[in-house]
Amino acid sequence: CPDHSLTYTLKNRTLQCNETCDQNCAVGKFFAVTQEALRLEGTMSADRDPICAGEPVTLTAAAQFGVPPYSYDWSDANGPIPDTGAVIVVRPELTTFYAVRIWDVCDSVFVDRDVIINVLPAPDVSVPDTLYLCEGGIQDLGGSPTSSTPGVSYQWTAVNPQPGVTLTQVNSPNAVATVPLGQTGVNRFAIRVTENGANNCFRDDTVTLISLPDPIPQIVPDSTVSICSGDP
Repeated sequence: CPDHSLTYTLKNRTLQCNETCDQNCAVGKFFAVTQEALRLEGTMSADRDPICAGEPVTLTAAAQFGVPPYSYDWSDANGPIPDTGAVIVVRPELTTFYAVRIWDVCDSVFVDRDVIINVLPAPDVSVPDTLYLCEGGIQDLGGSPTSSTPGVSYQWTAVNPQPGVTLTQVNSPNAVATVPLGQTGVNRFAIRVTENGANNCFRDDTVTLISLPDPIPQIVPDSTVSICSGDP
């Protein structure tokens, strides 16, 4: 990096005067000043710890000294993380170490700093992304798990269903959505699976239910046709 020039003023003097003197007399002392540039430093922090599995955690790296602008290389036990900003969001499933390497414009580097995020277990939940049914149909919404698990509770809610669409069995792994005749469009439902233990960790998932119109049968040609006996 190129040299940097700094302009400043140093002052160190004592004003003295005695009874026989009608003016202030300056008395100076020689001294030395050593100026040293501060090397790049940094810190890393997480907004919360511990967390439930799959919950978001915000990691923040703060650089100081060196020569900005700064760049950031993030990594975990599996290798580099694509995010390159000073602030990233991660969703670890297991207790994980995270590290950041900070660079300044002069290619000085701050040594990796590790932060551990302790992850508490959370129940599994997995529902299909999208389901289809015909108008006037009934559809099970659940996926895996499809049976009740001891110590786990279920809560289904309708996010933005079409008018007339109903949701039943909302406290079971598989809720049931009913779409009336003549009703088509997109319906969304959410499930929260909660572990009823000391941690009360939970997971959320959503499913989109698309109601399609029933086909209208049509015979072509739609008219009277005269044929000879035996002709198709």
